[in-house]
Amino acid sequence: MNNERLVADVLTALSIAEAGSMNKAAKALNISQPSLTRAVALLERTLGGRVFERGARGVRLTELGMQVMEHARAIRAHAVRLQRSVSATQREPNIHFHFAAAPVVPLAACSLAILDLMAELPAARVHIAIGQPAEVLELLRKGAVEMAMLPLGEAEQHAFNCELLYYDAMAIYGRTGHPLTRSRHVEIDQLCQQKWVLGGSGTLVRTRIEELFAGQGAGPPQIALEADDVALRRSLVMHSDHLSAFQVHHVYNELRTGLIAKVPYRWQQEISAVGLLRLLPHTDASSCLRQAFRRRFQEAGMQMTRDAEVATPQRSKRRPVTAKRRR
Repeated sequence: MNNERLVADVLTALSIAEAGSMNKAAKALNISQPSLTRAVALLERTLGGRVFERGARGVRLTELGMQVMEHARAIRAHAVRLQRSVSATQREPNIHFHFAAAPVVPLAACSLAILDLMAELPAARVHIAIGQPAEVLELLRKGAVEMAMLPLGEAEQHAFNCELLYYDAMAIYGRTGHPLTRSRHVEIDQLCQQKWVLGGSGTLVRTRIEELFAGQGAGPPQIALEADDVALRRSLVMHSDHLSAFQVHHVYNELRTGLIAKVPYRWQQEISAVGLLRLLPHTDASSCLRQAFRRRFQEAGMQMTRDAEVATPQRSKRRPVTAKRRR
């Protein structure tokens, strides 16, 4: 089989896998089902094994089929990149970079990193999509975006190239000047004496704090106020002696401006990794953005290694965003 036919049949198999059945794929591709069957049979003979298991409810990928799909998605992503590149060159001499992120990422630091990219590559036109992790993965699979940022570790992510950026951990905060934020070290019994602002029962932050207290053999926290909204909890902490817990990116600006301070309690907790996923090799734009993310997240005090403590962002030593002249 020549390479052109092999590529065509691999992409046909991808359409069948995504449709879930020969019949649905035939309708989507507007070709006959016998033609699809012949294409799959030829592909299976070429590869020396079955790509699909056929059943009454449709088709299911074999182990070989799963390997084929990884290559098929990469081929499709390359085709999308080529199409965009040619189209953009015909319209204007700009670099179009498509990126997606889950809403859990630190938006303030992300914004600075994207501005860094645009300063480094003035011709870049950045297109950003925000969605839930499953939606972001689907955009990546289809080649609609070149790179995505989201929590790592889901089983369906194994088909992508993954690069760790930071670990998403929580810390305890109070207003600047709160007695505990001025301490060198805080114990659990001191936390037990404080009033807390937390979300409703079952919310992530409240569950983590309750687990912390229970794990240390302490009674439940003294919850004086319940507020699910992060911005409201932040404001209540800034203007009272109540404590709360936040992920670092939720108090990024307040830490830099000195409105909120970290309580120095060493909190052992489960943390999740956040990173970048891609199907294809890095471009100039994706490589530049990766470096900018790492620099900005480190400045923001994100936890860059698994066993490190959550750091406090340095107060306003902001690296200026200046355009570099291209030679």
